[in-house]
Amino acid sequence: MENNEKKPTKKQKSQARVSGEIATYVLLFLAAFTVLLVVLAG
Repeated sequence: MENNEKKPTKKQKSQARVSGEIATYVLLFLAAFTVLLVVLAG
């Protein structure tokens, strides 16, 4: 675990924010994929 807090270099995002964004995109993709499957199946 790196402690890169209090050292803003190149406007680096926090690990929590990056993980949150990735999780959000994954959830959005899964939701869209599920809706697409339902529409195609129906």
